[in-house]
Amino acid sequence: MKPMAMLAAILFLAPGSQAEQYSSTYQLKPTPKTIAWGYHDASTPPVLRIKSGHMVEVQPARGNKGVHAMIPKSIFITAQDKTGLITLERGVCFGTCPSYIVTLASDGTVTWEGRDFVKTKGKATAQIKPEDFKKLVNEFEKISYFSLDDKYEPGRPGCPTSATDMPSARTAIQTGGKTKSVSHYYGCRNSEVLRTLTALERKIDEIIGTEKWIK
Repeated sequence: MKPMAMLAAILFLAPGSQAEQYSSTYQLKPTPKTIAWGYHDASTPPVLRIKSGHMVEVQPARGNKGVHAMIPKSIFITAQDKTGLITLERGVCFGTCPSYIVTLASDGTVTWEGRDFVKTKGKATAQIKPEDFKKLVNEFEKISYFSLDDKYEPGRPGCPTSATDMPSARTAIQTGGKTKSVSHYYGCRNSEVLRTLTALERKIDEIIGTEKWIK
């Protein structure tokens, strides 16, 4: 079998501004530098770099008998979602439970608002890695967050047994055009779903680093 000729169209997807979307079309032509024989290797450097939202026209690599030709096509990459938000809000209890609301944006911007029983009252901001937002989105996905009930409170099906004077937490996520929030009263017990939800709430605190504002 003769080797296959392929365009080495490995694209580096750099995020572009909204104004740059749909503004440029690139052509990838078959040349000795853009054609790879056989199979692509992950270590092969890109032959073209584009911004999100731009168009690429890939021209066919034509050859002699026994050489496969690629079909011309257009590649469209949607822009990076810059509207993602994750929120954790903790309420008071019969005691000194920290009460605050913290929000993490997809670019890593953290907004804090301390209320009761915290070291930092009022508003504060911080910056973490955007990759940490993605980590938290994965944590939401692990527990099938969008399939959870909106409320786990006394009298609700998801709260089989409950105790009084316990704190509450509310989580929320906005990503990929979807929005969901879940209210969680800690007096609700004996539920595996609530144990995983509690673990998610702690993970949000851990990744954002809220301890520096609490203690």
